[in-house]
Amino acid sequence: VALLGVVPDLPFLGKSTLADIERLLHGKLLGGHHLMNAHYDVREVDLVTTGVRRFLRKADYRSTIAKRPLFVTHATRDDIVLAYLSMYKRKTSDISKQPADSDSHGASEMLADSAGAPAGNEQWQRQWPSLPWAGAMILCSGTAEGVDEDEQRPLPFLMEMVRAHDAPVMLVEGGTRNINDRIHSYTAKMHIKDPTRVAAAIEHYEPHIDFDKLLNTM
Repeated sequence: VALLGVVPDLPFLGKSTLADIERLLHGKLLGGHHLMNAHYDVREVDLVTTGVRRFLRKADYRSTIAKRPLFVTHATRDDIVLAYLSMYKRKTSDISKQPADSDSHGASEMLADSAGAPAGNEQWQRQWPSLPWAGAMILCSGTAEGVDEDEQRPLPFLMEMVRAHDAPVMLVEGGTRNINDRIHSYTAKMHIKDPTRVAAAIEHYEPHIDFDKLLNTM
């Protein structure tokens, strides 16, 4: 069998957009629609069960390497929602919003692994510290038996704050652990509504595959 090429792994191709996650969980994105096509790594999903101070310390500490964390918590954690909104405003106040149909760095973002700047790539080692932070939050509601439904949903005034901040907060039905597991086990797919991933795949695969040999064998 002829060897047509050896293609190294590219973590970017496994990242899901917020639109992918919204479809997967049948959720509703309340704000941050300009980030619908931004890509998030399942390795940066953080199930938040701690207090506010620990949440903020951890999020701030990791913000230099985790540019797009995805926080999962229960919809009744009003304190965590307020802390996240405060952090989102602080981190993004001086960053202009990207177009809704593009990722913050286009197909070239595929060169950057979510864990940090890739070793050996001097350009991205220089650019990585300046990449914009765009953490998102998923609020889970409606799972406890015997508890009034209204007591399991986020407070309306907090959701108005989400919209006012235009922060990427998604509301979904289900328990936090179940939602967390579903995101972790999801494999992002190529589709026409994600041109950044398609372009990244073409740019990545083309140099590693002998297409002339492939066409000659057909």
